[in-house]
Amino acid sequence: MGCACCDCGTCILVLFFIFWGNIPEDIAPTSSPTLDLTWTPSSDLTVAYCNTDQDNYYIEQILLNAGYTSDQIPDDCNNTSADPKIVCDGDGKVIEISLGYGEDESVSNHTIPQGTLSENIMCLTELKRLSTVKENWLEGSIPWGLTRLQKLEYIYLASQAFTGSIPQEFSELKNLEELWVDGNSGVTGTVPEGMESLTWLAINLTSITDFPSSYCGFVDYEGSDVPNDKCPETDQK
Repeated sequence: MGCACCDCGTCILVLFFIFWGNIPEDIAPTSSPTLDLTWTPSSDLTVAYCNTDQDNYYIEQILLNAGYTSDQIPDDCNNTSADPKIVCDGDGKVIEISLGYGEDESVSNHTIPQGTLSENIMCLTELKRLSTVKENWLEGSIPWGLTRLQKLEYIYLASQAFTGSIPQEFSELKNLEELWVDGNSGVTGTVPEGMESLTWLAINLTSITDFPSSYCGFVDYEGSDVPNDKCPETDQK
């Protein structure tokens, strides 16, 4: 490939961005230039752009994107009555996030503006459980970054304002047992195959059009765009 119109350094920079694409702003290094190129998710993106020792930074960015203010961000883990609820393991790594959660009803019902679920979620590599308790809180797409979290067991994103499809790379989540996206009328497309550990799937009251027949024994799809007779031998859950 020639480079008649630019010096060698510029050529290398252009080739770098053609290879990587347009990295999402919330996980891109702040010093990187922005080019208007289509970002294609890469399995190596977590390794390339996540600092595994910076869970506190990523939690802060996730909570700010979700609509929390800086004074609502907890100083430490494992306060079960706090909103948000953040649980860490013995090494201080985040293993659970519950947004809009609180044992005190006045805490769980406090007013929070609508936000989004940041792609920074992919940097919490030990995360096992993610839930959003307060309804109609999060909008935007279900982040592709969730597909990099191989330890995820439980995802509860019900009754939000998500749009778009479930990323097909969810098929790579081999430990995922429960997936709740019900009550998101803007969620469309088909449910990915290959979630081998799945024991519960809730897609009712969505615009999803199909799911693998192998999920028939543990799916609720009432009120979705899936034909009512998709699982004729299985009672609706």
